[in-house]
Amino acid sequence: MMNITIKQMTQDICTGIGIGCFIFTMMTLIFALLSQSEDGMRIASYALASLGTGLAFGVFGFAWRMERFSRWTRFAIGFIPPVIIYLLIAIAVHWIPLGESNYAVVISVVFCGVVPFVISSLVFAFNYKTSRQMNERLHILQEQKGQEHAAH
Repeated sequence: MMNITIKQMTQDICTGIGIGCFIFTMMTLIFALLSQSEDGMRIASYALASLGTGLAFGVFGFAWRMERFSRWTRFAIGFIPPVIIYLLIAIAVHWIPLGESNYAVVISVVFCGVVPFVISSLVFAFNYKTSRQMNERLHILQEQKGQEHAAH
């Protein structure tokens, strides 16, 4: 019988969503460029912006695996640069409607910060929980090893 953890299922689901979004984005980009229309070029810029955003979050994702960094450093590296890059991209392709109502800009910027913050917080919490479990297990193993040495 195969034991599949929630973590593995979540990783597989996220990987599947990522692959599906990548395929959709690439197909959108190709067909938008082939249309050679003004709308097609706008859609192509959105597809490229989506790829750029994904790349930014992916490149800075290395921080989550850097065990020598503190959890707060990993969180800062994995969250702040990608969000800044996303905001710059969003402004460039007019996902954030500068020049429109101030409410639309504020809502867009808050949303651009809140969604990645929630995702990064979940990753942070998961990594924190995993490290605590590993430390507890190491402590138990060290105690057992100490008891074995004392018995000999």
